[in-house]
Amino acid sequence: MNRTSQRPSSGALGAPSISPSLLWQHSRERGEVRALRWSDLDVTAKTLRIERAIELTEARGLTIKPPKTKRGFREITIDDDLIALLMGTREAPADRRRDS
Repeated sequence: MNRTSQRPSSGALGAPSISPSLLWQHSRERGEVRALRWSDLDVTAKTLRIERAIELTEARGLTIKPPKTKRGFREITIDDDLIALLMGTREAPADRRRDS
């Protein structure tokens, strides 16, 4: 996967209000958390797939890139509390999400 200059899609899961919780519970890199998409979440299996990261550089600006190593591509198990937090954010009206 090549680096691509693009903004996170509206399907992005890694909203700023979610990032601290995910980082705290799972010690993930901020760029990986912010690059998560709803399609990376499997509620039934209680997992999140890590497949990309967002990086901000002076030369390229905001880019979405693959993990640095093959081990960076992974699936992490998440708990019911985090699933509830994520699903609550997804169901929140857009104006409430912006205020967070």
